[in-house]
Amino acid sequence: MSEEIRQQALELIDVAFKYFTDLINEFLVYIKTHSDQEPFFKVYEPERSLKAV
Repeated sequence: MSEEIRQQALELIDVAFKYFTDLINEFLVYIKTHSDQEPFFKVYEPERSLKAV
């Protein structure tokens, strides 16, 4: 594989990992701010929205 293709692949992996990490962090915030007894009591506003890559 050429160095250019290799670099593009690494950049794509970094972006995918960043989005996955953000998703897991969003799940963690949701779990910490919602309960089984009142699942829709708190409204969570995300700090940012996903943008097209």
